Amino acid sequence: MSVLVVASATTEGRAALLEGVAEARRRATTLQWCNVGSTPVDGAAELLAGVEASQVTRDPHQDPIDAVLDVVAAGDVEVLVVGARRRSPLGKLVLGSMAQRLILDSPVPVLTVKPAAGAGGGRGSGS
Repeated sequence: MSVLVVASATTEGRAALLEGVAEARRRATTLQWCNVGSTPVDGAAELLAGVEASQVTRDPHQDPIDAVLDVVAAGDVEVLVVGARRRSPLGKLVLGSMAQRLILDSPVPVLTVKPAAGAGGGRGSGS
C-alpha cells in the first residue's frame, strides 16, 4: 500500500507533497505522486528526499481528477493527500474544486492539507 499525493506547482501542491512525505514515513510505506497541473513542480526531487517515491504519469488529455481516482481504484493506495486553499464565503458555495471532488469521490481516506500561514500565494506560486 502507498500514499498518493496530488501535487501541482502551487503553494498548496507543495504543502501536499511535504505532508505526503511525512505521512509515508509515519506509515513506513512508499509514496506515489501525480502532478495535476501543466507546470512541473519545482524542487520535487528535494521535497521527496528520504522516501521511496514514484511519479504517476497521466494522459494530458484526461481529466486530472479522473486520473488520480484511476490510480486509487487500482487498489494500492491507502490514503490520498491533497492541498487545499482558503476559499471565500462565496467560493465555498461554488462546487467543483479539485479537492472537493476528490474528497467526495475517493474510496480511500483523504488527508487535506493547507499551506502554513504566510506560505505565499496560491495558483502559480510554485517557488
